[in-house]
Amino acid sequence: MNHGAIFNRWHNWRWLLMLLLPAGCLTPVDIEIEKGGFGSFVVISGQISNLEERTSVEIGFAVESGGEPVPVSEAIVRIMDQDGNSIDLAEDELFPGRYVTYATGTPGNQYTLEVSLPDGRLFRSQTETMMAPAAPDVVTHEFEVTEFVDYEGAIVSEPRVNVFTQPDLTGPYRPLLRWSVEETYLLRPTNFPDPFGLQPPDCFVRQAADPQRVVLFDGRIYSGEFPEPLQLASRKIDQSFFYRHYFSVYQSALTTTAYDYWNKVNILTSQAGSIFDVPPARIPGNISQDGKPTVKALGYFQAAGENLSRFYIVQSELPDFAYRPPYCDYDPYRFSPYPDECLNCLLARNSTLRRPWWF
Repeated sequence: MNHGAIFNRWHNWRWLLMLLLPAGCLTPVDIEIEKGGFGSFVVISGQISNLEERTSVEIGFAVESGGEPVPVSEAIVRIMDQDGNSIDLAEDELFPGRYVTYATGTPGNQYTLEVSLPDGRLFRSQTETMMAPAAPDVVTHEFEVTEFVDYEGAIVSEPRVNVFTQPDLTGPYRPLLRWSVEETYLLRPTNFPDPFGLQPPDCFVRQAADPQRVVLFDGRIYSGEFPEPLQLASRKIDQSFFYRHYFSVYQSALTTTAYDYWNKVNILTSQAGSIFDVPPARIPGNISQDGKPTVKALGYFQAAGENLSRFYIVQSELPDFAYRPPYCDYDPYRFSPYPDECLNCLLARNSTLRRPWWF
């Protein structure tokens, strides 16, 4: 299994934090970031949601050498509300370091994350209040051809699908929103002829559709209707669109603290990928070691009231310029080698044999 499916690559040294102030000035602040095993940073990131399958926590060590991150297994992960009720998360059997539950949160309730690492250290988040979900989005998509200059100086045309939303501001609620777009598609391995007629099982790939994009919206500064749609994702059209290709758009209503955190991520990473990529500074989250409030883990725990919009694209609706044949289909006259994921689809990044219930 490719553990890179869980975490992206992290950076390798203790940062001198640069906090962005409202006036646009940068003020250096010393933040003590907790190191884990093998000279690495402890990373804890997750959320509780009102939607099933959206409450999860990811835990790992980001190694200083910049190599493959190390997921943390056998941690004890618990989310507690203001009344002392708790939800225990179990480690996903397919993805080490990822802890999940089908339990959901309730808007208006307050939640705290507690993580006990195998080495005995205890980390807790600050309390987060789950905001009420905003009005559902109107999600649309369109196809386009973009042109760029490749490394040889040639102009290359690339078909893409772009995903948009139009926030609903007709009510009195002025939310702070963040969107994330996931894609899920089928990867069908090569079915070589055999005397028994065996068909290898399909894999399903589920991942961020546009991981370099952080889309935020501050409803406090708008009145009436939002002037134009927000672009949430842009995805190159490739062979993964030959079969049904799903896009799941999650709209998350955030607290002011969570919004400020993601806004700093958006600015300081310069759209480089995520909080686990290489930003110019580390951003303190809301998780610290028990009894040591200045010892921070990287990452953030949020309580998000969410809406889900899901649609899929099939081959027949793609414009002619976007057609891509399946590259794993068996061809007796083919002389070029099949890609590794065509021979074993579990080698593809973020792939699993687990079929989503809605696919």
